[in-house]
Amino acid sequence: DVNPILATKLLYYRAFRKKLDLRNPKDFNEKLMYLKLNDYKDNELITQCVDKIGLRDYVNGLISDGYKLFPKIYGVYDDVNDIEWESLPDKFVLKCNHGCGYNYICKNKNEIDKGKVGEIVSCWFQEEYYRKYAELGYKHIKHKIFAEEYLENIGENGLVDYKFLCFSGRPEIIMLCQDRTEESVRFSWVDIEWNNLHIGVPDNDVTLEAPDCLNEMISIAEKLSKPFPFVRVDLYVVDNKPYVGELTFLPYAGIINYLKQEALEEIGNKIDLEYRC
Repeated sequence: DVNPILATKLLYYRAFRKKLDLRNPKDFNEKLMYLKLNDYKDNELITQCVDKIGLRDYVNGLISDGYKLFPKIYGVYDDVNDIEWESLPDKFVLKCNHGCGYNYICKNKNEIDKGKVGEIVSCWFQEEYYRKYAELGYKHIKHKIFAEEYLENIGENGLVDYKFLCFSGRPEIIMLCQDRTEESVRFSWVDIEWNNLHIGVPDNDVTLEAPDCLNEMISIAEKLSKPFPFVRVDLYVVDNKPYVGELTFLPYAGIINYLKQEALEEIGNKIDLEYRC
């Protein structure tokens, strides 16, 4: 099986051409790697939260009617052959619960090749995602396929992803993802008072106005992030209603290259490795 320490050191070296310092981690990437191999390793709460179905129970346990913060689920399946295509609406998303990037967006059920879609989803289902980056939080998730409501926001900005970087239960930085296509996405950064932060590479100015429900989103991020030294709480807004996307404990597998080095150092300083809720 995968050796998490060796695999992590190799990933880090390949990305940055320097050795990973786990004895005295300082910047954002180093501290993410430390958490991955220590606090977040073989952690049942982490496993529940990275399980895209189990996360719903975690949220509902902290927030009244927390299930309503998620898109509807139309079906949960143990095998791709169990998918009841006829019962699904014209628009939906097929996902696997045990990793990242396992999303098939269907905008018109009558135009898709169900056989080919089934092959794609079946490949995802059989993958052991945790082996890609030695993220053991994913190792003990029971693989499931599920069909979920397709969220869309009609407007010039489309569906924006609001990613709240939270430190010991404090949301402090929001990463905005917009203009998303299969090939690209536009990142920009603000603090929770919606001031522009010039920390990204490239350094994009924020062109969005703060959502009307920003305070509600901050409150959600605070509640969900409280147990963890670091977590990114990913939210969406549709018709001024916030939705939970996922909790991300190791953004970009801890080899983040879209932030300036001084920002990586500043964010690293915000992570308290001694924090316990």
